[in-house]
Amino acid sequence: MAQDWRHPEAQRGLSTFDQRHKLQLTAQYTTGMGLGGHPLMSGWRGAAYKEWTVLTNISVASGLPETVMVPLALPGSAYTNILRADLTGKPIYQTDPNNPLAHLNQAAFAPPVGHFGTAPRDFLIGPNQFSMNGSMQRTFRLHDRISMDARIDANNVLNHVTFNSWNTTLSSINSLASVPTNSQFGTPSGPSQARSVQVSLRVRY
Repeated sequence: MAQDWRHPEAQRGLSTFDQRHKLQLTAQYTTGMGLGGHPLMSGWRGAAYKEWTVLTNISVASGLPETVMVPLALPGSAYTNILRADLTGKPIYQTDPNNPLAHLNQAAFAPPVGHFGTAPRDFLIGPNQFSMNGSMQRTFRLHDRISMDARIDANNVLNHVTFNSWNTTLSSINSLASVPTNSQFGTPSGPSQARSVQVSLRVRY
């Protein structure tokens, strides 16, 4: 929602889905077999190794736009969570030595007092994105008329944690406070799900 409905031009900003860079890679590998369906290796190792198809999907992307909000009432109304913060002119992405997890500088923002916030809408860029998923599958021929499909699917194969956004809520003690007090401001939020693996078997006849 626009914090100042009388000046819509002041509400212009990046779209929330404006992700400038995104790279997606897909790789597939199938273990080979010799003439007549025989394995390339001898013994049980060759029988276990052949005909597996391994597929992986990797996605690397830049962050999404975010807005620094102040949970104060909009001037002249009772609406909250609409007001944006004020810019103080200090570096925005400077890290705080007292809070090594914060990627945004609290001192760069201040709660507005009696006026609309001066920080633009969706001008911050959130954390970079990364994901890697994979799968393995193979068909086992149990009989002339019977076969079994085995499949393993894994999400977040590396069990690598990525975050969707920064904490951009600038809280304060009261409406007259000039110094932000949210110790979580600028820290990562919205962690990705942990690694999950699903195994499925299907018999066909």
